[in-house]
Amino acid sequence: MSAQVVLLSGDVHSGKTTLLSAWIAHRAGRVGGVLAPDVDDVRYVKSIRTSESRQLQLPQFSPAAPDDCNAPSPSAPDNAPPDVVFIGKYAFSRQVFNWAQDTIASDFFSGDFDAVVVDEIGPLEVNRAQGLEPGFGDLIARRSERPDVKIVVVVRQKLVAAFKAKYQLRDEDVADFRVVYE
Repeated sequence: MSAQVVLLSGDVHSGKTTLLSAWIAHRAGRVGGVLAPDVDDVRYVKSIRTSESRQLQLPQFSPAAPDDCNAPSPSAPDNAPPDVVFIGKYAFSRQVFNWAQDTIASDFFSGDFDAVVVDEIGPLEVNRAQGLEPGFGDLIARRSERPDVKIVVVVRQKLVAAFKAKYQLRDEDVADFRVVYE
């Protein structure tokens, strides 16, 4: 049996989402999940099934901080609402993360798709159990309920080992996107 979890890894801004978009375009409605494109340097989340996009990144609340997502976040600005998640110099909408989690789970369990994309699992999920958590962890734990559906996950290259450890994935549980689909 081939691995159900398929990783697309690479450095920041190396074209992972662009590669996935092209791959999805050739799969004629057989892929669900979410993409996280940057539009004018602002991160959005887009449902692959419906094409609905929601703004994830909230630049108006971003604190000045080093461009290191593993660095402790500075204190939240006084004008930040409680549903804003901070990491490094970035601020994100918890409501949009929740919507993305619901979209991914719905698409995975619907029976309508052979693959579900999760773009991306990063430091928020791996190091802080925020962002697309707890939904992604639940999906990984329950993946045997839908063994026919591939879970295509975008992970930064430097986080691959930590990703596998966090989700208790062995090397044989994971395949490389470029080997499976290119």
